[in-house]
Amino acid sequence: MKALRYLIPAVVAFGLAVPATAQQLGSYTQYMLNPYSINPGAAGSKDYYQLRLHYRNQWVGITDSPKTYSLSYFGRKPKNERTGLGVTVFSDKTGPSSRTGFQGTYTHHLKLGENLKLGLGLGLGMVNYSINTGDIYVKDKDDLVFTNGKLTTTQPDGSFGAYMYSQKFYLGFSVQQLLASKLNWAYTNSKMAGHQFIMAGYKFKVKDKMIIEPSVLVRHVKPVPMQLDMGITFDYMDRVKFGAQYRTKDAVAIIVGYNLKRKLYFGYSYDMINSALKSYTSGTHEIMLSYRLVKIEEEESQMTY
Repeated sequence: MKALRYLIPAVVAFGLAVPATAQQLGSYTQYMLNPYSINPGAAGSKDYYQLRLHYRNQWVGITDSPKTYSLSYFGRKPKNERTGLGVTVFSDKTGPSSRTGFQGTYTHHLKLGENLKLGLGLGLGMVNYSINTGDIYVKDKDDLVFTNGKLTTTQPDGSFGAYMYSQKFYLGFSVQQLLASKLNWAYTNSKMAGHQFIMAGYKFKVKDKMIIEPSVLVRHVKPVPMQLDMGITFDYMDRVKFGAQYRTKDAVAIIVGYNLKRKLYFGYSYDMINSALKSYTSGTHEIMLSYRLVKIEEEESQMTY
């Protein structure tokens, strides 16, 4: 029962108790392997399309803890260097609350130098929020907010991203929940708060077969304190990946992955929680599957973002 108190903020975030409360989006530990998940400007940074499936099971051991699913298809054709396209469908569920939606993205790529490009991406879609009030325990069972069985609302959503990249590095800024749409529940209001992200990474080539990539991600949404992710991954022959990551006031993670024939990639990460939740959970599991729609002989070097 003690662990239930950690799920209360997820319900409050949908505006059941406090108007204008920010809704905190879920995060992915393997963001550096899939920058498109938080920055639409990354669509088309490689000259092929790819399909990515993401699953995150957060805070295992806590009843009704957050679970996130997403499926993305994005990229560009080799001969079309200026246009990147993408689409994502997703679903988040935490206790009685759920968030399901889709978003399509368009990215225009500008050439800034011989090996330097900038992707400017815009995403638009719809999101459905719902709360099963029958799963919420309240003292006043006659409260009209909690007697409707299920609360639901569908709102437009958007995102923007600027993604500068070369063969060796990337630097990006993006905003999720760009439209800050209002969620009109029974007798109370809240809104989808904008999330700002800054991300960066650099690839160092060690000899001929090993790539070392440090990366950093800054995440901010009011009124939640800013969060920093710092990580490093090792890539051997574009086949085997392994690494570690630290997220401030949250977790330390390990990352492993394998690339089969440079087309089918399987990635796994495990977050070891070091926050106040560590006494109630065994950690967080995340799985990513990716398939590159490209001929092997056309494939880019592993040094390319």
